[in-house]
Amino acid sequence: MEAKDRILNEGDWINLKGNIGFSGYIEEDSLVRGQYYVRFTRTPIETEINSKMWVDFNRVALYEISLEEDDLYSMMDFTLDTGDRQWFDELQGRVPQELPF
Repeated sequence: MEAKDRILNEGDWINLKGNIGFSGYIEEDSLVRGQYYVRFTRTPIETEINSKMWVDFNRVALYEISLEEDDLYSMMDFTLDTGDRQWFDELQGRVPQELPF
């Protein structure tokens, strides 16, 4: 994928192609580098991690599986770091609410 063909955005959840099971979300992108800065949160054995790295545009695929509660909390932490109140509120609305009984 060429930089001009980039279709993913900051906050999108991705899988790392060729390494099935590594997933995370895009924190930023660089058209100059042709890469996304990804915070990986899961490994193939479902172990939680917190690792960031630059990944070529053509090495990622949009994550098609629904997000788990822990994933939402991880993204909420990122929104606090970036001061993005609107995104935080949106994510908070997606966290499952406990029933009062």
